[in-house]
Amino acid sequence: MNLPTEILNYILSYLQSDQAALKACIETHTTLSQLAERYLYADITLRTDDLPTGNFGTSDLARLLSDKPHLIHHIRHLVIGVVGLIKQDVFQHVEKIAAILPLLSLLRKITLRHFNYSWKELPDAFHRAFLNCLHLPSMQDVRVSRVIDFPFMVVLSGECKSITRLTVQNCSCKRVTWGQPYLNNDALYRNQSAPFKSLCLENCDGIFLKIFLAWVEKRGLGFRSLEIFPWNISDFDALPRVIRKSSNSLTSLDLDIGLTNPCTCLLFC
Repeated sequence: MNLPTEILNYILSYLQSDQAALKACIETHTTLSQLAERYLYADITLRTDDLPTGNFGTSDLARLLSDKPHLIHHIRHLVIGVVGLIKQDVFQHVEKIAAILPLLSLLRKITLRHFNYSWKELPDAFHRAFLNCLHLPSMQDVRVSRVIDFPFMVVLSGECKSITRLTVQNCSCKRVTWGQPYLNNDALYRNQSAPFKSLCLENCDGIFLKIFLAWVEKRGLGFRSLEIFPWNISDFDALPRVIRKSSNSLTSLDLDIGLTNPCTCLLFC
């Protein structure tokens, strides 16, 4: 293998979405194997039903990392899909994921998707492991989709200092579990500054948006980029005030207010 490492890395970077090609490279040559592993294992998807739409089953990944612990350092993005009809089986997988999460000390991006279960239903071990990941110095991008009552305010707290982007999709909350007690509890969030630059709220329900934006407004958090796509125009109540808080930093604002085409504004300071 006479090509410089830089050239090989450049070529392999174009194969990152082609797992079959990367696996073939790993089987072809020792040098290629070492380099291709970085791309093959950079992006991992786990589903609690172990269907082929995930590139690893929870048991398979746990076994692989036990046999080849050096692969832990290659994983940069983890997608967790909590899905399945048999609760006991789903939670067994979730417990396995909870055991894997503390090993992934170099994660830059984490995505959590729910389909049948709320955050509160999941085991405490998973709660602790997932929220601890948000405090990793390497963590930059957090995405939460279809999760009822996810403690999103933890992500906004100053304790998660390295996060630069938060995306919340199709999330909801129950009026009895959120509201004024959370808005007034400053003791939980000592650092009032925003630890990230970009916020995207997409198709979240009205109660969630009103509480979320009111919390953001109360703490005076500012952003460089805002993307908000509510279910209806009445969910925009606190938005003008949130935008004013970001007036000195905002460079991109994307709002879908129910028209045929989204309204996009670019504001340059």
